[in-house]
Amino acid sequence: MKQKMLLIVNPNSGTRRIVSYLPKLNRIFSNADYDVAIYLTNQRHDAEEIVVQQGAQKDLIVCCGGDGTLNEVISGLMRLESRPQLAYIPAGTTNDFSTTLGISKHIMTAAKDCLNGQPHALDLGCINGRYFSYIASFGAFTESSYNTPQSLKNALGHLAYVLEGAKDLLTLQPHHLKLTVDGEELEGDYIFGAISNTTSIGGVLRLNDTLVRLNDGLLELMLIRSPKTVIELREILRRLSKQDYQGSPMITFKQASNIHIHSESRIPWSLDGEYFEGDSNISVETIHSALTLIC
Repeated sequence: MKQKMLLIVNPNSGTRRIVSYLPKLNRIFSNADYDVAIYLTNQRHDAEEIVVQQGAQKDLIVCCGGDGTLNEVISGLMRLESRPQLAYIPAGTTNDFSTTLGISKHIMTAAKDCLNGQPHALDLGCINGRYFSYIASFGAFTESSYNTPQSLKNALGHLAYVLEGAKDLLTLQPHHLKLTVDGEELEGDYIFGAISNTTSIGGVLRLNDTLVRLNDGLLELMLIRSPKTVIELREILRRLSKQDYQGSPMITFKQASNIHIHSESRIPWSLDGEYFEGDSNISVETIHSALTLIC
């Protein structure tokens, strides 16, 4: 009996080249004895809803798009009692999470890995009831992920995020936060914060891959304090460029399973590159081994 696959494609991801690969993708999956149902998204939340409607009847769901599309597919899977396995063909602009997973940027190679790869248990983050696969962030470089026009992303790729994000450094106002990180209290004025399960943050910041494990029940927290002097700013930039986050008063780096954040006002966040309105009280927890990913 043929296994059933749901192939979810965002035709607007990246340079929109994915549509031209659909006949090849259908052929390679059909030849592997899958009964393939192809669904093209049209607007936000389409991917989540089709997973909710059809996912429980499938053996494998293949997401073909960017990090935002993957987030929607995962959000749909988390609404199911019985969850099929997941595979990912990255076709977006930055594809942060696929970099961490080691998934090929070549569409047909990634497609073959969907069939021949190994299953890996994957932790997820949950922030105020919303799921994220690899990052929730606020502050510097955050708004650029969801405010950069798609046309600019398509034309310039990762550089578009850097150019848009650089504007933040000229106008950014710090957020005064009180945090509880696995019981430890922290407080300060911060211009950036990220809670992640990835080695690549927006393609701008990187975490050492010896620190990040995708199924250890922990998320990585990075906070950058607001610099008050040129010396402090240089210290931040030096540390970030060298991926040296330990021992600096300007950067906090911790691993935790539960994080609570209180701010004096509502802070907008980015979840896997998509806008999240946020709140003055944010609770983040790790969902250990939430999904099985083939890669």
